[in-house]
Parts: sequence; structure tokens; C-alpha cells
Amino acid sequence: MANENNTNRQNNHQPSMRELANERMRKMREDRAGAAGQSSGARRPASAEARRPASGRPSSTSGRPSSGSSSSAQRRPSSGNSVKRPSSSSSVRRPSRPVPQKKQSPAFWIGLGLYTAILIVLAFLFLKYTDVCLKRYENSQSDNYIASFVETFEKNAKEGSLTASDFTFESLDLTFVDSESLLDDYIASLGTHTSFTAEKDPTSYITEAPVYNISADGEQVARVTLKAISQEKIFAILTIMDWDVDTIEPVCSINLSNYTFSIPDGYTPVINNRHVDTTYKTDKVEEIPEFAYVSKYISMPSYVEYKVENVLADSDIKVLNTNGEEVPIEINGNKVKAIYASAASELSEERKNEALSMVQTYEDFNTDDLGGANHGLATVQSFLIKDSDYWNMAKQWAGGVDITFTSAHKFDDPKYTNVVVDNYAEYSDVCYSLHIAFSKNMILTRTGEKISNDFDSTVFFIYYDDSDDGIDNPHWCIADMIATTK
Repeated sequence: MANENNTNRQNNHQPSMRELANERMRKMREDRAGAAGQSSGARRPASAEARRPASGRPSSTSGRPSSGSSSSAQRRPSSGNSVKRPSSSSSVRRPSRPVPQKKQSPAFWIGLGLYTAILIVLAFLFLKYTDVCLKRYENSQSDNYIASFVETFEKNAKEGSLTASDFTFESLDLTFVDSESLLDDYIASLGTHTSFTAEKDPTSYITEAPVYNISADGEQVARVTLKAISQEKIFAILTIMDWDVDTIEPVCSINLSNYTFSIPDGYTPVINNRHVDTTYKTDKVEEIPEFAYVSKYISMPSYVEYKVENVLADSDIKVLNTNGEEVPIEINGNKVKAIYASAASELSEERKNEALSMVQTYEDFNTDDLGGANHGLATVQSFLIKDSDYWNMAKQWAGGVDITFTSAHKFDDPKYTNVVVDNYAEYSDVCYSLHIAFSKNMILTRTGEKISNDFDSTVFFIYYDDSDDGIDNPHWCIADMIATTK
């Protein structure tokens, strides 16, 4: 019974934790030894006998049973009856092998080389393009262009190949100057200089039209304006421009003056046989003094002003009237004044006699030689403008006491002598003037003394309706009389 119980205990014996740990350690040693043998090939693999568990080896003492050995044999589980727990270390591991290095394909190295070569070529091309663009930009600067122009200008000046058409007086209005003759003298003077230089005008701010001052031997002789004929943008911030010369303006000493003309409206100033058009006329209008009174009733000419700059001091100056006839002028420094003078024409004898009769009748009224009521007031008022100064003076004279103090007299024979009717001036269809002069000869009744009243005036006549009857019935009237100054 005791043996049977021992046998059952041996069959039911489970491995202890120590035994399991020892088994794992043994397996690990075997695995390491196997891996080392495979990698080096120096060590021989352990024999099956060596790898056989110790329990299967014959022992010198195996025939010698002992209580210890029998008890241990009884405690060792049998392979058929005992169940071993699986563990990660109990399974057989494959020996570790080094991972083989994958060789690179030759196509990879070829592609990498091509890619690198392309990058190098592109970088070189970009740097070359940048260098070319920057050189173009530098060469396109206006300073470089003007330097080349000055060399050509100096060469042409010394060779005498410059012409008047190469220059323009842009800042000067030389309409009334013989500019061709002036330019010929200027071009001839350029050939006497030795060295030409250019400097940008400090007042030039327009990028597309820079201005340069050309100097010769330290003296400014020209002013050149360039113009950009094409533009190209590079790198989004730089602009390349192609240049050309726009104008070459001479800078020379010219004795010029500015003239102011005060002439009747409709008259024309003429300078060096060139008519001054109305674009030179200012807004200034001045009334002609001798027309001041007449202009109350009809429109009369007035003085207008013309301003003409850059006129040579020795220029030929004259003024023409509306008929293109030259009229007298007064030149005081740089001021020119023309006296109004109408077109030369003849006054009919009928109109001349009518005008003379009006004036002589007016003189008869002043010496109380008119018959009729109020010393002939109605007669004289028939050719005076109603309510005008002359009309009112006649009324006051006829109604006053002064007329009664006129000395008694009679007319001498002839009554009128030294009669002059001339200087006919026609201002319009309804206005003209005449110079009228005569001597009225009289004999004082009380003393028999001969006396004469002299009349010498420019008389203005207008065709005017002074009535208030609502009917258009104009007639010739005396508008003004201006004494002639001797």
C-alpha cells in the first residue's frame, strides 16, 4: 500500500516553479550555443547524447538504489503521465540571422546624376540671364544714352553738320523773330567750342522725359529733352527703357523785349511783317477818351491790349486799321499806342454841307443870331440829342439872362471865312466825325468894330432816334464837340 501511494504521488507530482525556471535557463543556453555555432562554424553542435536530459543518462550509481534516488525518481513525473505547462521559453526559437543589405540599382545613380546636372545647368542659366538683364538695365539708363549723344553732338558741331532743323525754341515764342537766321549764327558759334559735357537738369522730375543741360567749355549752350520710345519690365521692379532725343533747345544770348500794344479794337499789330493774331490779346479794355461821351448813346471803339513777348529790339513795328492801312503810332520804351483813325474815305458834299450847317447854326444860336421863340431854341434843339448835355445847355442859355448881354452886332461880309471841313472819320454806319473850323465875322453896331468868333473842333455826328413817340425815326444829331488843341 505504501508503495502504491508513493507511485500515485509520483504520477500526480507537478513541476515546481524552480524546476520550470531551471528548464527555461537550460533552453536559453542551448539556443545561444546553437546560434553561436551557426554563425562562427568553429564550434561543433552538441551531440544528442549531450543534449539528452540528465534523467536518461546511465549513472554509475543507477544500479545502486538508495532511498534518496528512489524518492527522487518517484517524485519525477513521468513523460506519459505528467503535463508540462506551455511557456514562451519552452518553444524552440529560430536562430537569429543578420538582415542582408539591398544593393542600389545603377538606374538610381544615373537618375540622380542627371537630376543634379539639370539643376546645375538651370542655376547657371538663371545666373547668366540675371547678369544679362542687369547689364541691359544699366546700359538703358538715360545718363548712358546722353553721354553717347554728347559725343555725337560735339562731333557734328565741330564738323559743321548741324542744321536749323535739329533745334527748336520750345520754351520761347519766337513767332516774330527770324529764327532761321538766329539759328545759323548759333550753330556757327557751336563750332568754336572744344569740349562738351552733359548734366541732368535739377528741375527735371519726369522719368520718361528727362532733361539735360549741355555745356561747352563751362558755358551752357543747349537743353536736351529725351523721350522713352519703349519700356520693358524685368523682375517685376526694374524697367528697361529705349531712349531717343525729343528736342534740342538752343541756349544763347538774344536781345529780346516784351511789347505791350494799346490799340483801338479791330486794329492789328504787325511785327516784322507778321500779323499779331487775337491770341495775344488780353482781357484789358480801355475806353478811348474822345469817345467817352458818344459811347453813352451808341457803341464806340475802345482800346484793347496785346502783349507780345520775345521781340528783337530792332524789329519793324506798325499798326494797321480795319482797312489794312497803317496808322500813326507812339512808341514809348516797350509800349506802343495807336491813335484811332478811320479808313480813308470821302464824305459826300451833301453830308459835308449838312454837318457844316448844323455847326454854324449852333454858333448863331450862341451869338443870339437865330430868330424865333426863345432865341431860336427849337431850331438848335432839332439836331441836338434830347436831354443830352448840349440840349440842356442850349435850353439854359435860351432861358437865362446871359444871352441878353450879347453885344448888338451885324454880320460882316463874308460872314464865314477860313472854313475847313476835313479829317472825316467813319466809326460805323451810324457814327462819323469831322474836323470843322471857321471864323464867324461880325461888326459891333455901337462901335463899328470888327470882331470874329473862331470855331475849331472835332464834331461827332450820330444817326439817332431821340424821340419818345414810339416811332423809329432816327436823324443825324450832334453828339459831341471836342476843341482842337493847337
